[in-house]
Amino acid sequence: MAHGKRTSVWTFVAFIPATIGAVLTIVATTTHYWVESFTERRTGVDSMGLWEICFGNDFAAPYHVQDVLGRRYADCNYLLSYELRTLRSWLFPNWFIIVEVLMSLALTCQLLSLVFSLVYLLQGCFLRQQHFALLLAGLTNFSAGLMIATAAIVYGYYAGYDEFWLPSPESNHLSWSYGLCVGGGVFAIVAAMFQIIDFSRLQVVSKLESRAETYAPSSYRGLIDG
Repeated sequence: MAHGKRTSVWTFVAFIPATIGAVLTIVATTTHYWVESFTERRTGVDSMGLWEICFGNDFAAPYHVQDVLGRRYADCNYLLSYELRTLRSWLFPNWFIIVEVLMSLALTCQLLSLVFSLVYLLQGCFLRQQHFALLLAGLTNFSAGLMIATAAIVYGYYAGYDEFWLPSPESNHLSWSYGLCVGGGVFAIVAAMFQIIDFSRLQVVSKLESRAETYAPSSYRGLIDG
């Protein structure tokens, strides 16, 4: 397949949102502003992400949480840290674990999609099979977009209504890390659409070239293969 036919505007247009989507997802999963308390209604938990929580000054666990240590908490803490070991059953309800798993899988899919895209752009596999790298890139991006959408819906619902999670859910609001998560999912879906369109284009080009080789005079086949 000729290099000029291999790449098109779709090829490069798809790589841009795929990269942006992966970066947004990375930032969203590593920052602690998925949910934040209103400034005028401090609840003791200033902000929280998927892996980190930031307490206000002198925060005590809610009454229904069996904190055997009876500690007071402050500042930002890693959710899996030893200091928060007695709060894990409270901090990690089932729906929150599902969100973490979905976001981790989605980020993995987005990074794999970038790898498949680079394999195609850098001609890292057999010429006849290169366009299937685009198909894999599109499918992994589409899967990432669906997982991010599911995670965003689940988180958005339960963060606002689960009274046994963060104190006074009505005093909290979704913040910019959550917005980046949604943006990462949108970019993943857009990239998937472009990649699948480009794959379909390359399928047509491949079939036309195969047909041309089949019906070309034998004296010209050497030139075509070259």
